[in-house]
Amino acid sequence: MLLLAALPVGAASADEFTDSADITHVEAVRMLTDLGLLSGYSDGSFRPDVPVTRAQIAKLIALLSTESPAASGAADFADVAEDSWALSYIDYCAAQGIVSGSGGLFRPDDPVTALELCKMLLVVLGNDPARYTGAGWDENVRTDADSCHLLREFSGSVSAAVTRENACLLILNALQNPAVHGFDENGRALYVLDELRNPRTYLEVRFDAVRYSGVVAANDAGNLTDGAAPEAGMTRLAGYNRDFAIATDRALLGRMVNIYVQNRQVLGVPCEALEETSDVFTRADNLRQLLQVSDYTLSDAAAYYYNGARADSSLLLTLAGSYTVTVLDYTGDLTIDAVLIYSE
Repeated sequence: MLLLAALPVGAASADEFTDSADITHVEAVRMLTDLGLLSGYSDGSFRPDVPVTRAQIAKLIALLSTESPAASGAADFADVAEDSWALSYIDYCAAQGIVSGSGGLFRPDDPVTALELCKMLLVVLGNDPARYTGAGWDENVRTDADSCHLLREFSGSVSAAVTRENACLLILNALQNPAVHGFDENGRALYVLDELRNPRTYLEVRFDAVRYSGVVAANDAGNLTDGAAPEAGMTRLAGYNRDFAIATDRALLGRMVNIYVQNRQVLGVPCEALEETSDVFTRADNLRQLLQVSDYTLSDAAAYYYNGARADSSLLLTLAGSYTVTVLDYTGDLTIDAVLIYSE
C-alpha cells in the first residue's frame, strides 16, 4: 500500500530507502518525502516501479490541495464503501472537480494513468476542471500538460499505469508551476504574486516555502566563480550572497535550478528549472552542427566552463579527443546560455 501520510519521526528519506539505487527521479521522491506527503513500505523499500491506484492518488492529491481535506458528500460511487479509508479523500477530490467516475463507479483499485494524473494536477493548480471533461478531454489535458511542463523528463506512455516514482516526477513538475487564483475576462490565468509581482509557485503557496532560483555556481564538484569555494556539502547559486546546506554533484554544476527552503531547511534537493533545455555532445563539432540545422543560436554572452572552472569560447577551437559538451538554454528561448565541457 502506498503510504500517503505525514512522515513519522525517523522515516526514510529518498536516499535511505533500501532500494534507493533503483530510484531514477531522486529529486522528485525526496521532495515529496521531505514535504511529508509519502513514505515507503514497512520493510524500508520504496518500490519505484509499482503502479499507483486511483484511491491512493486521490489521497495524495487531496493532501496536495489542503492540509485537512474534509468530506462534503459529493462522492456517490457504488464501489467506494462508507467505511473505506479513501472515502473522505475521494469525496474531497470529487467535490473540487479533480476526479470523476464512470457509470456511477470510481474504480478505486484500478491503476491511474499518467494522463489522468496530469488532469488532476492541472485542476489542483487552479485550472478549470470543465476543460478536462467530455469529448476531447485527453487532448486538452495533453496540451495544457505540455504547456506546464508536467511531463518533463517523463519517458513512459501517458495512457499506461503511472508508477510511484513517475507520479512523484509529475507532481514535482506541477509544484513548480505558478499557482493560479483566477482568470481575467479574456480567460487568461491570474497568478498568485510575491511582493515584487513575480508569480509564486504552487509549492511556495501551499507549503509556505521560499524559492531561490539561479545557476549552480559552486559545489563540491567545482567552482565557476572567482571567489572561494563553498564549504563541503554546500551549494552556491549565482546572484546570492549565501550558500545552501545541500550537497550537489557535477551534474548540477552550471544548471539553472530552484532551491526551496522551509523553516530554514532545504526541501528535497535543487530542482532543475522546468524551462531549461539541454543537449549533450561528445564532440565540439556537434555544437556547430546544432547551430546549422536548428533554430538554436549561441548567445554572445554565453558562459563557458571547462572541467568545472571558467573558460572562454576559444576553447571550442582547440578541443581534440574525447569530451562531454553540454549546452544549456536556461529559459527555453532557443538561445544557448552556457556551454559546459568536461574531458573524459
